[in-house]
Amino acid sequence: MRSIIIFCLLMTAGCAQLQQTKSEQLEKGVHRLSTIGNVFASKEEMNNKIIERASRICGGSENVEYLGEVTVEPFEQETHSEGVSVTGSYQLYSRLIKCKNEQQN
Repeated sequence: MRSIIIFCLLMTAGCAQLQQTKSEQLEKGVHRLSTIGNVFASKEEMNNKIIERASRICGGSENVEYLGEVTVEPFEQETHSEGVSVTGSYQLYSRLIKCKNEQQN
């Protein structure tokens, strides 16, 4: 019985699908970072991806200033294949950052 429970946990743990974190520069030193995850992706995982990307963009976590609040937007996507429709739920997680080491003009 224990083996079955462990197997099920391992199978669902591998189901979290996260997309690569995207960056959009809004102005010099200010970026919007976003990532998409399916229903199995936790907010903590998504936040960690944002933090990691922000650190890389700004040259270290000490150079990152987070602007505003985190936004999480749920959405659905419908896929059609061979006469069958499947709806998948996803969430978009985004946050604005400012790199402290970049001068504003």
